[in-house]
This record gives sequence, structure tokens and C-alpha cells, in this order.
Amino acid sequence: MSKNLPIRMRRLRRRPVLRDAVADVTLRPSSLVLPLFVGDIDDPRPVASMPGVMQHPVEGAIATIRASADAGVRQFLLFGVTAPARKDPCGSFAADPAAPVNRTCAAIRDAGLDVVIYADLCFCEYTDHGHCGALDERRTWVVDNDRTLDQLAATAVAQARAR
Repeated sequence: MSKNLPIRMRRLRRRPVLRDAVADVTLRPSSLVLPLFVGDIDDPRPVASMPGVMQHPVEGAIATIRASADAGVRQFLLFGVTAPARKDPCGSFAADPAAPVNRTCAAIRDAGLDVVIYADLCFCEYTDHGHCGALDERRTWVVDNDRTLDQLAATAVAQARAR
């Protein structure tokens, strides 16, 4: 190279994957997903382990979704939380139309809100042992995958019907 020519570093522009990795990012409200915890409750309550995060009743979740959509956030991830009396070893209440996520999905549809909803299929909040699956018959803290898949399928169908 001649001493008079400037050195131009192009190594970060050589391949599309590298160009994408160092490209400018534009973040808009429409790019965000707001997680919401919905439960069998009458009034919002704080989630103690997550400061600033609330567990919402279905009606409160709808109000939050409406206000957020008006502000440009139009994607929501729903996590269900249920009362201890409704929990069982298989998390079967997650597939019930009365489960918080399913009721919230139906309320969103009935309210005519034009938003994207991601409904959490995990049912650890619906089991009496807190695991994300049905335990084996002996309840030895081993998840029975076949029973869990059946419950996940039933929950997914209930969520789809609620929309």
C-alpha cells in the first residue's frame, strides 16, 4: 500500500452476518412484549420477588392491555397464577375455561382488542408440587413426560378455544 492512501477497516462489513451484528437497532413500543401475571384474584397484588410487577385479576389485565396498546405496546405474554385450592398433581385446571389465562384470552377477544397474545403453556403454577409437568405415579419428583404432553395438549386446546 502506498503511504498516501488511508487505511479503511472493513472487516466488520465483509459478511452479512457481521453487518447484521453491528447494525443500528431501532427499538419501538411495537417491538416490545409485556409479560402479565393473571390470577384468580379480585384486586391487583404485588409479586414479592419482582419489585414493580403485579399479579392482575382478569379485568385488571384487560385494562392494562388496553392502556398499553394505546401506548403502542401490542404484544403480551400471559402467565397464569391460581389459588391453592385449584391445584392438583397434574395441573389440570390450566386446561379449564375458567383458568385465569383462558379467561383473559376470552376477555381480550370479547373486548375486540387488536393485540398479539402469547399464552404460557407451562402449568407449574397449577400443580400442587410446583413442577412444570405431571409427576410419575409414585410422585418421586420425576416428571412423567407422556402425561405431561397430554396435559400440555389439553391446555393448548383450551387456550386456542378461548381466543
